Amino acid sequence: MSNSTLDLLKLLSSPEELRESIRQMVQTAMNDLMKVELDSVLGYQKYSRETEGSDNCRNGSYQRTFDTEYGAVELNVPRDRKNEFNTALFDAYRRRSHWLEDMVIALY
Repeated sequence: MSNSTLDLLKLLSSPEELRESIRQMVQTAMNDLMKVELDSVLGYQKYSRETEGSDNCRNGSYQRTFDTEYGAVELNVPRDRKNEFNTALFDAYRRRSHWLEDMVIALY
């Protein structure tokens, strides 16, 4: 068997490792989606020469811990100078996804 097949079998045999792998994929996907969202709001990609005519630009990012069904993920939420960027992934000031509320409602 190849190394990738052995790695996959190892992940599937251990629920903790599978959960951690999924958590890392969710974290990477959420961070990448927010970067693409900011590109869409600003109208240009990072390091693009088209920024000279724009009156808005990137302004770093801030850290946020966000609780998901697979565990806590560390997010780097990007900012812009005019504060026009709001991600569609979660509401402002939200610290966890809706999975907890849905579970409580289902148990009730």
